[in-house]
Amino acid sequence: MPRRGTHPCHSRCAEDEPGVENGLSSNRTDELLSQWAARFQVIDKSEIARRMVRQHYRDFARLNDPVVNRQAFIDLKSDYMYISPHHEFSRVYSASQPSTYLYSMEYRSVANSSFPAWLGVFHTLELYYLVGTPYWSANSCPWGCEMAWFDVVQWNDADRALSNVIMQLWSNFVKTGNPNSPAPPAVWWEPFSAESERYLVIDSACRSASFPKASSMSFWRHLFWPVVNDFVCKEDAAPSRAPVSVQLGGSVSSGASSVTVGRGLLVGAGWMASVLHGRL
Repeated sequence: MPRRGTHPCHSRCAEDEPGVENGLSSNRTDELLSQWAARFQVIDKSEIARRMVRQHYRDFARLNDPVVNRQAFIDLKSDYMYISPHHEFSRVYSASQPSTYLYSMEYRSVANSSFPAWLGVFHTLELYYLVGTPYWSANSCPWGCEMAWFDVVQWNDADRALSNVIMQLWSNFVKTGNPNSPAPPAVWWEPFSAESERYLVIDSACRSASFPKASSMSFWRHLFWPVVNDFVCKEDAAPSRAPVSVQLGGSVSSGASSVTVGRGLLVGAGWMASVLHGRL
């Protein structure tokens, strides 16, 4: 799971801070945590929510480090809005459907190089590779490419190679519910399970990994929600058995995008609001 990343719409409260390119002060970080926790006033749990997230996300050895503070706030929003919910969804879903696949988009391409490095990898960035954008020109773009950055992007061979990998994995999944067949991909994507929590890291060199953001996922699953909302994950409340692929990606990782295709369900949501929904 990439530590550095966000979707601009969801990091706006940090981006609009004066001098945020240099980080956040300790006092301002605590103010933002309090504002975030205020959403739980309706159940009289805002103070305990604030205390718990401050304890988990603040680095008490570096409270006055503005860069560390900025990343702490980004991590909080990422984990709360997308990463933890979709991680939990994957755990529950995989209990009844072994064809569950998790991925993290960690490739930072020239497509978002105009954004500062601390913004990391945007959620939904993989969609450009999924539809082969690195092969387009401004004249050939199917929907007109009204994105201001498109005209100045110089896609390179690495971008096109990654696009090939992603298109192959996704098209396999659409056809069979398995990203590894019928056409063998360049990288083997292991299914996710609650026991192994295997997922695919999508990068210049794609690789398998286990237990994404283990400490933070445990915090939300075993501490925050049980305390704040008396939440108990009912793992026996199994959903339908359609195969699924979920993204925990970028950092304020992602609304939701899904493709339902007969016997398969592809869901991207993540590190970051998406986008693609259709039925074949």
